[in-house]
Amino acid sequence: MVKTPEVKINLAQTFTDRMSGGAFVYRAAEGHELLYANQNMVHLFECDTYEEFAEFVGNSFDGIVNASQLQSVQKEIDFQIYESQNAYDHIFYHIRTKKGNVRLVEDYGTLVSDEKEGDLFYVFVVSREFEIASSELDRVTGLYGKARFVNYVKSMNDRAVHLQLNEAEYAIVYINLVNFKLLNINKGIAEGDACLMIMAEILSAIYDDAFISRLSDDHFAIFTDAYKAKERTEAASRMFREKYGNRQNIQSKYGIVRFTPDIHFDVEGTLSQAKVACDFIKYDYKTDIVEYSEELAKQRRMEEYVLGKLDEALEKEWIQVYFQPVVRSLTQQLCGLESLARWIDTEVGFLPPGEFIETLEKNRKIHKLDCYVVEKVCEQINYRVRHQLPMVPVSVNFSWLDFSSCDMLSEVERCVEKYDVPRDFLHIEITESMIATDEALMSEVIRKFRGAGYEIWMDDFGSGYSSLTILKDYEFDMLKFDMRFLTPFTEKARDIVRSTTTMAKDIGIKTLAEGVETKEQLDFLRSIGCGKIQGYYYGKPEPIESMFAHLEEKKITIEKRQWRHFYDMASFYARYTESPLEIVEDNGTTFRTLFMNEAYRKQILQTEMSLEEIDAHLYRPGTALMRKYRAFADLAEESGNTETIYYTIGSNYLRFRARTISEYEGHHILKGEIYNITADQNQKDTERLDRKLRGLNGLFEVVHLLNVENESMIPLIGRFQYLDAQTGMDVNKGNQKFVQDFVYPSQREAYLEFLNPKTIAERVGCSKRGTLMKLFKIRQNDGSYQWREIYLMEISATGGKEYLFCIKMHQDSFQDDKKSEVDLTHIISEEGKEQETILEYANLWDNMVWNAQLKFFWKDEKRRFRGVSQSFLDFYGFKSQDEVIGKTDEEMGWHVDNLPYQNDEWEVLRNGKRVINALGQCIVRGVVHNIVANKMPVYGNGKIVGLVGYFMDYDEARYGEEEQLLNYRIDAITKLMSPHAFMDALIDYSTQFNEHNRNYGMIVLQNVKHDRITETLGTELGKKLLAKMGQMIVEVAGKTCAVTRVKESTFIMLTYANSWIELETIASKLKKAMEEIHEVDGVSVTIRVEVATKMRTDEGVTDENIYQRTLEKIMG
Repeated sequence: MVKTPEVKINLAQTFTDRMSGGAFVYRAAEGHELLYANQNMVHLFECDTYEEFAEFVGNSFDGIVNASQLQSVQKEIDFQIYESQNAYDHIFYHIRTKKGNVRLVEDYGTLVSDEKEGDLFYVFVVSREFEIASSELDRVTGLYGKARFVNYVKSMNDRAVHLQLNEAEYAIVYINLVNFKLLNINKGIAEGDACLMIMAEILSAIYDDAFISRLSDDHFAIFTDAYKAKERTEAASRMFREKYGNRQNIQSKYGIVRFTPDIHFDVEGTLSQAKVACDFIKYDYKTDIVEYSEELAKQRRMEEYVLGKLDEALEKEWIQVYFQPVVRSLTQQLCGLESLARWIDTEVGFLPPGEFIETLEKNRKIHKLDCYVVEKVCEQINYRVRHQLPMVPVSVNFSWLDFSSCDMLSEVERCVEKYDVPRDFLHIEITESMIATDEALMSEVIRKFRGAGYEIWMDDFGSGYSSLTILKDYEFDMLKFDMRFLTPFTEKARDIVRSTTTMAKDIGIKTLAEGVETKEQLDFLRSIGCGKIQGYYYGKPEPIESMFAHLEEKKITIEKRQWRHFYDMASFYARYTESPLEIVEDNGTTFRTLFMNEAYRKQILQTEMSLEEIDAHLYRPGTALMRKYRAFADLAEESGNTETIYYTIGSNYLRFRARTISEYEGHHILKGEIYNITADQNQKDTERLDRKLRGLNGLFEVVHLLNVENESMIPLIGRFQYLDAQTGMDVNKGNQKFVQDFVYPSQREAYLEFLNPKTIAERVGCSKRGTLMKLFKIRQNDGSYQWREIYLMEISATGGKEYLFCIKMHQDSFQDDKKSEVDLTHIISEEGKEQETILEYANLWDNMVWNAQLKFFWKDEKRRFRGVSQSFLDFYGFKSQDEVIGKTDEEMGWHVDNLPYQNDEWEVLRNGKRVINALGQCIVRGVVHNIVANKMPVYGNGKIVGLVGYFMDYDEARYGEEEQLLNYRIDAITKLMSPHAFMDALIDYSTQFNEHNRNYGMIVLQNVKHDRITETLGTELGKKLLAKMGQMIVEVAGKTCAVTRVKESTFIMLTYANSWIELETIASKLKKAMEEIHEVDGVSVTIRVEVATKMRTDEGVTDENIYQRTLEKIMG
């Protein structure tokens, strides 16, 4: 029976509706218009009607496939139809239903040519809820796997060869997601899958005509047309960073290989090349995309060699440390070295630093090399110092990866301690780029290294984009700039170097120029005061023995450690300025000019002579000028202030001013300026100003120039009347000294406020006449206090920076020399006859409190301090009464034995007893003082409301001015107790232990590097260090401990302690604090402290042997 067309259609529809899967038909032409879909297909997309389904997918096959997979699915269909003789395709892809569910489907398609409709695809799909399909399809991204990728690329190459597409060029892009495994571990697999899906979506969007594959794990591959492959890859990289990478710290790396169709084409080999390129930049934080080349392959092979041989090279010392000299510009002496790694391999020979250092940085192995260099540098320093060979500080270079890979400070400290290297022999170099890479990390690194006593140098200054910001936000000791950045050496380049050097000195940073190769560069750098010079002009990097030998050939001597700070100060003050400036060294006999600028040369009319010739001309022995210079230098060095001398050379009348800026073992550095008065065209103005100043001098006792900007005071005519020159020059020091010695006690705070340089400008501005005046009582030579008018007058055209400070006798001082010596307005305000007696007594009391040497104090009924005298404050080292008021003796903790004081004072307060000449002991800054105290009750309204008393230092009273006897009790260097006085204190502690069961302990601290410090830095600095250590012990342990220095750098301390743990805690704090002393008077020092402790209750310890037992413990 023949079926009618209508029957055939009904049968076909019934057949498709009853199929187990979905079926649909679409046009093969562009747009892929959907013509038909069965009910199963509608339900698969969770739609109710065909119309709803068609609208949801846009009436197109393109809307059926998940958008991120559409391009790769279409390419796969094209590939299979082309390869298949029967025009079949079999693919997998994801769909997204109307309700948002994602499903995996298996697609069987056939390309059919219809006479009326044209080419049509008939498709049957089956839903796969679980991935039971080919492993070629990635479950997460829906992309095809490696096998399908390889087949596809091979077929496209073969097709191009077959069609002779000679102009065609393709590219394979290999992609690796760095840190992906950490993402999975830290955030979970779900987050990892989200990362992969985002990358797949980005690649599908950017490479709209490419075949994209997820090869495995976090690796993707793209086959695309070579045209704009690099640009599209850059877009993909940028989009991934912005959308995901920056937020989750995932970097995407891309390796690109370009190729043309070839009959011998190897897909696997080309894919491997793309992977080699990608792996080459895996750890390069600066680069994300690279194209494969033979040079890159060669570099990659070298990388693999370096990484594979690194440990062996370090172990067998194929890597050597070379040193390049650093020379001080002022003295032409070697003052430093830079350490540089060189790899001399037994197989490949000399490896350039660029080849292995960059490799180690990219692969995060650089810390192994840098730790090795530090070790070798410390070993070399130790060897040369032990064998008394010349040695100078060495700078070492670090990578920012060092600090994220290991605890670099601990590594450095380990080497420094292992090889007994003073920290000032090791400097740390870091670059701008290191800070820019991780500001938080590097800020902490700089803080810790500087806190440990190391200098931090900024290398390659000016090579980054935020140099000035970095200088503002971080603390550096040295600024290095590379002259190679300023090639050619034009006038503009000179201006940059000049400005950089001046700026660095303005903010307190030393300067070093590296890459110096010519005498022209050297002369210029010396003329602007650049402190240190490094470069091939003085020597290339080489082994240390060769380097020293070459320096000896060039007659370059070595700067010794003890002179380093001395010449550092000279270098710092040498600078570019338009004012005449010279820096001169005085050894006590002769002078040597270290620096002289062009302006100075013009003033002395010597622009062509060398410094040596100028010295020979000015400082010829036996001449009148030399004798004048000698006397002047002695004066300036003794006063420490700016001094002035006038002299003539030929017909020129010159004024020379200078002051000392550095001193060591009889040598001084003088900073001088000169003024040729004869050559001055404004001499009349100068004379007129001089007459005005002399007029002021007739009106006032004192006429000084006060500069509030630099807080200095200079006598305009004559010298300081009330102060010595050394103290008077500094406003802050001068004010404190003047207040202490000359201002009446009750007016001292008011005087300090009147002379406060920070508020003078504002106060003068508020006055109508531009002048401030106030009356003060000033002590005279006969000891009397007389009223003086003190003026501050602004000097016009100085912008509020300079003032005349003048002192004038007040009229009342002429009229009544017998007037009360005490300003009692702060005590008595009422008028009346009966107040006269109160005034008299108040006068007497005020004089006693503020002027007597007796230490007065008064307390309330609960033994709390209500007030103390100035002598009391001075004795204990307090700045104000606030440190004492409201506290008891026990809270202050300054008595060896509290009980006698408590009992005496309660007798006074409860029974009205008077305590006369009671003996006792108190501890002041580590020294036990024997005192004699007197106390008596204070009555109010018939009741005892407190007590008043005074004490005196028995030892001071006993020994008086006999310094030899006083030194018997006090250590002259540290001002701590002498060993003799300490033994007396030990008897008192023993008494407390035996009679009151009060346990005590002894701590011994010894700086084992004391001898080295005094030998290399000098005896005087060693003494200053001892004083600083003694002060540190008192500050840390408290003022209530008895401390002595028994010999050299060995200190012993007595303190009350209830347990061994308490004593050890104090000892640990002391050791830490003392080892954190890194400089004395600007000179770097390295201290190593050994500690020993003993408790009185330790087994076998007695009062008689605790001293010896503790000493023996530390002496070994």
